[in-house]
Order: sequence, then structure tokens, then C-alpha cells
Amino acid sequence: MDKDLVREGWLCEAERQMEEIAADSNTFRVLQKVGQPPHAYRGVFEDVEFFVQRNGNVEKVCGPIPFELRITEDYFKPATFEARHSLGMRVFGILADLYHPNITAPGCCLGSAFRPGTPVEELVRLAYHLVTYQLVTTDERDAMNRDACRYFRAHPELPRTLSVAPLRRGGAGRAGRAGGSSAAGGLGSGVTATVRDIQEG
Repeated sequence: MDKDLVREGWLCEAERQMEEIAADSNTFRVLQKVGQPPHAYRGVFEDVEFFVQRNGNVEKVCGPIPFELRITEDYFKPATFEARHSLGMRVFGILADLYHPNITAPGCCLGSAFRPGTPVEELVRLAYHLVTYQLVTTDERDAMNRDACRYFRAHPELPRTLSVAPLRRGGAGRAGRAGGSSAAGGLGSGVTATVRDIQEG
């Protein structure tokens, strides 16, 4: 069978982007690649502060957040909004039990910015904004974890208490770093809150 040269070229570029982010990041690491060129990755966001629920209490912890990224065969096909949501959950998996409105591990919702064919660099950026609570929905109709959605709507100040390193060196972080962006700006408004212009990271 003839190779899909367009897909293969895209995957080669994706590998380059993954290696570039890892080389320029103190928090992002690639642990495993599957295929040649790779169509799946295992990696980790290291030393991330996030929330967990234990015995009915919500606690802030710090540790690694493993993930899986898979470029599926239908990744480049146009999709409806509902199909995009399903595709996003198949493409990116969070392998940690975060207490987060957008996450029910391993499933996660990458938000409205995700589209079929989204470059890998942008996928990683969206996922990092997600696990660092810079991307949080407070609308229960969109939430994967409705209990967490209600909790963060009632406690919009909590994401601001997290210390967030920039994904790439030279970027702006949060919690006391110059130029930091608040993840909670807009929480309680019933819409997805994101950092301003998430595409610029």
C-alpha cells in the first residue's frame, strides 16, 4: 500500500515540534515514541501544582502529570463540534487524577480552540494550559466533572494560588512572576476561562 506522504510529512514535523518543546522546557518531557515517524507519544509535565480530591476534601499537590498523545487515522478529517470533542479525548489523555472540570482521567476536554489537524505544538500548549488550570470551564453543560465545575465556580480564587512555570523558557508564568496571567479571570461567568490569546502561549 502506498504511504500517505502528507500524513507522514505532518508526523515528521510533529516529531520536530515535540523535540523542540522538550529542549526549550523545564517542565515538558517526552518519554516514549511509537512508530516511525511517531504517531503516538508518552510524556510528562513535571513539577506541576494541581488539585486533587481526597476523602471529600480538595487539596493542592505538586508532582508529575503523565500524558499520552495519539495522532489517530481520522485526525485530519473535518468534524462537527460533537465529533471534535470525541476526537480530542482520543488524541490526548491525562494519566493523573486531577480534580478539574475539564478532566475525568484519562479523558479531557481541550476546549473550543481544538480542531482536527491542530499542530502538535498547539496540542501540547492547550494541554498544559488545561493541567495548570489556565483552561477551566464553569458551565456544567460543558464540564466532564460537574462536581469540580461547581466547586471551582464557588471558589474562583483557587487557580490563582497555583504557581505555574512557563511551558517554554522565557515565557511568563503565574503566581508572582512578572507578566503572569490569571487562570481564574472570568470564573463564575459560566463560560470557559482561558488565558488571553491562548494561541500565543
